[in-house]
Amino acid sequence: MTHTLSDALAAVYDKDLGTALNILKSILPAQGTPLHRDRLEDIAADYSRMKEFMLRGYADSQREELYMNCLRRTYSLIQDVELHWLCLNRSVFANARQAAAGLNQSHDFIRSVLEGFVSDVAMLSLDGDEAGEKRRQLYERHYQFLDRLFSALLVSPQWSEQEAQFYKQLFLSPTIDAADASYLVSAVFISNLHLFDFHKFWLLNQLFSHTAPDHLRQRALVGWALSMPTRQQVLYPALSQMMALATLDKQQCEELAGLQKQIFLCMNAEKDHQVLERDVLPTLIKNNNLRIDRFGISEKDDDPMQDILHPEAADEAMEEVERSIRRMMDMERQGADIYFGGFSRMKGFPFFSTLAHWFCPFSISHPSLSQLFGKTNGTRFVENLMLGGAFCDSDKYSLCFGMAQIIDRLPANVREMIGSADALGPMISDERRNSPAYIRRMYLQDLYRFFNLYSRRTELHNPFARADSPAKPLPALFVANPNIAGKMMPGQSVDVAMFLFGQKHYALCEQLLQAIGTENTFPPSYYLLQALLNTERNHLPQARQYYQQVLALEPDNQKAMKGLARLCLTMGDYAQACTLYGQLKEQNPTSRVLAANHGIALIGNGEAAEAVKLLYQFYYEYPDDERIKRVLAWALLNDGKYADAQRMYEQLLESSKPLPADSLNCGYCHWLMGDLSKAADYFGRFVALSNESESSEADTPVATLEQEMQGDSSMLRSHGISEIDQMIMCNIVRDGQ
Repeated sequence: MTHTLSDALAAVYDKDLGTALNILKSILPAQGTPLHRDRLEDIAADYSRMKEFMLRGYADSQREELYMNCLRRTYSLIQDVELHWLCLNRSVFANARQAAAGLNQSHDFIRSVLEGFVSDVAMLSLDGDEAGEKRRQLYERHYQFLDRLFSALLVSPQWSEQEAQFYKQLFLSPTIDAADASYLVSAVFISNLHLFDFHKFWLLNQLFSHTAPDHLRQRALVGWALSMPTRQQVLYPALSQMMALATLDKQQCEELAGLQKQIFLCMNAEKDHQVLERDVLPTLIKNNNLRIDRFGISEKDDDPMQDILHPEAADEAMEEVERSIRRMMDMERQGADIYFGGFSRMKGFPFFSTLAHWFCPFSISHPSLSQLFGKTNGTRFVENLMLGGAFCDSDKYSLCFGMAQIIDRLPANVREMIGSADALGPMISDERRNSPAYIRRMYLQDLYRFFNLYSRRTELHNPFARADSPAKPLPALFVANPNIAGKMMPGQSVDVAMFLFGQKHYALCEQLLQAIGTENTFPPSYYLLQALLNTERNHLPQARQYYQQVLALEPDNQKAMKGLARLCLTMGDYAQACTLYGQLKEQNPTSRVLAANHGIALIGNGEAAEAVKLLYQFYYEYPDDERIKRVLAWALLNDGKYADAQRMYEQLLESSKPLPADSLNCGYCHWLMGDLSKAADYFGRFVALSNESESSEADTPVATLEQEMQGDSSMLRSHGISEIDQMIMCNIVRDGQ
């Protein structure tokens, strides 16, 4: 059924109405409803009249528009037939249809219920102490209605313009609760994500384009971005204009770029959790002072001997814990979803078996939290959670359900702590909590948890799913949509692409750059990114051209100069590398990295003596810098000062982290000084270290030694060691003679 409907959609996108109608005629007798079959007959009849009029030779100026209208009606029919099939064959949609069954969905009724709730809550304040039970019943009825309406919107068929206008006015109305509107807009998004509807997409566009409460506006923006159309523009030309208009406003462009980065930071949740498990959590667990057993949770008794034997241990443990917490908080500030791993184990509560609850804004009034009411510390905990806890809504519910199960078994001092404002760690400031970026981020985390943890997630389209192949478009990369990429300000598009490169999403970075096109006037950062990407792809000549384009626009761009200098070293253009590193060194006279690279360039350019002069200055100032020492030793070797080079390599080999190359080069020194036996010993050590090194790519030890000598052959020959000598030495090392 799915393949057949996909074929029908493909025909519609190709504007082949006849084929699409024939496909539907072949399946609707057995599938669909009588209403679907009636709609098909109406479209087929209109198309037959159109063909008949054409055969009679009538010139109809409206023919093209009528034909496109038939295509749009056919598209809507296909989507509604697929929705009907989903409701029969997928439990997610079947349950939603069942939950919505019997609900009065008239516009007047929906508006009156939502507005009536707001007035009823206001009236409760007049009832004084008697309001408790009334309040509980009111909220229970209200959330039951919201859950059913959420389900109805989720399985709603293709909308008319009138339907979209009604929900726009309703969601933007100040007479309904803004949290209710935020809740329900998620249903519109999930519905549109699975079966694209022009009017639902239009509604999302309207909500984030107009002045609206930030929580509603940001949810609409996320839904709009993640359910963006790909081929429907053929049927609805207004879609292209709608998306292009979103890029004309500077603030909206910045929000789109920020949202795109946040999506990929969210998708790193599993990787970030692995970092926390490996580097942070072990420290926190090791140094905690609580005992958990069958009698509950209690504090461990201090070990009196510990203060005598290791008086500094407590301070060191505290510093270690503080470092781990700081690292975790730094990750959180940079956008990492640090709580995903922990809360992924807390989504088994019955609350989360209802799909709609994953999108419910956190509220202390939700009936599901009644088990914490009446417990003073529990109520204060929930209030603190609402005010400043740095958790997304679904995680806040998880925390409450988990707390409800253990709060009575906690020690008195821990229960007291839970009621304090410090129980949740550093509180989020009002300014940050109400910022659009923070609201977006929390909603994205709710979405990511839903699509990755919901029990029936396999029945849903996951917008965060990774592409099957690097060449396949990724749904989450919405800025690569042709209607967005080419229209955003070039600097913002490049900024997103640079972010993807920094996250090592090289294929996605390339996709976005291709989508941006070549018609725009790009800032230097575009050419710099192209240079980095081509270097990563090992397309070195192209990378060099892009670096040169950057320097043509900004001659003093240090990033481009450093990149081009490194590239010249790789390509063996030591003269150009010397020039660039010389310029960089003048601007950064204390940089040891630049000095070391400049030394390598000078050696490669046949100026080993100059390299020695340059590097000795840094060696005297930084005698423990092993990079400087290695390059200086190599310069001394190339300059014929074999004994000085040999002493330096001996020092490096005695360091904590000697490199295989240190043994190789020390062997060269002894060889050039005439001690071939000792040279062979060092070459043998080089082979052994190479075998132990994880970075060794050689198949055999002798091949490794031969390859290295071939790379250094020019230097060896210039110092009197022929290719035959090199071959014999390799054989000596291989045979152990």
